[in-house]
Amino acid sequence: MSPQGPYDLYSVFMLTHPNSTESYIPTPSNVARWKYHVDLHEARQMYMDNFKPYETEHAQWAITLMDSRRIDSFDQFPPNTKRIYIDIANRFPGVQVYACGSRVKGDWIVPDCGDDIKEMRKALNKAEKQSDYDFVIPSFTTEERYEALRLLPYGYDLLIFGVPDDEMIPIPMWDFDKLPDDQHQIAIDHFNAQNWGALMAMHNLYQLSPAQFCCQDAPVIKWFKWAIETGKIKSHVKGEVSEHATV
Repeated sequence: MSPQGPYDLYSVFMLTHPNSTESYIPTPSNVARWKYHVDLHEARQMYMDNFKPYETEHAQWAITLMDSRRIDSFDQFPPNTKRIYIDIANRFPGVQVYACGSRVKGDWIVPDCGDDIKEMRKALNKAEKQSDYDFVIPSFTTEERYEALRLLPYGYDLLIFGVPDDEMIPIPMWDFDKLPDDQHQIAIDHFNAQNWGALMAMHNLYQLSPAQFCCQDAPVIKWFKWAIETGKIKSHVKGEVSEHATV
């Protein structure tokens, strides 16, 4: 039975996560995070209690079909999958994000998949629900993962457990080495003046990432801010990034 109050929830969280050193501070975000992990633990436990290993001979066709859909590099993803994974990565400027899960392994399912995919997943003891966009950020601390989980939209799933290296596909990061030196100060001036359209055009002209921007300024602001603050884009005059440009 699910825990009732915040302290009961915290107690179950600590019981199921014995390595945690977290103190009982029942803020709304902490309570929501405890509930998330308790529910996740219960769901996994229920799955393992009911799991019936499939017969390899019976499911070999399913394994073969899954392997035929496996992704080995980012370029192999369908266009819409690329677009969504780039959107995920753009939320974490300066951090290497990796795609993983069913969309890499090949057992992904979407509403218009055929009966063969549904039968494949059934043979492999997979759920029938539409596949999420799983990803992992190995460099993140536990606290950073929890904070990211709290802010992600539905369907974007940051995995916090170990993912095998051969099931991690790096999502391309922005490459500011492509920005000519004589454009650095211009970029900083545009940033401080909040000329986001000009920065979008600069990004598109020099192909700083695989995306193309025309009206979505949040990723452009985040990445140029990161590049300026870390010295990837260098100022030729004394000055600071405008506080008004933060997001």
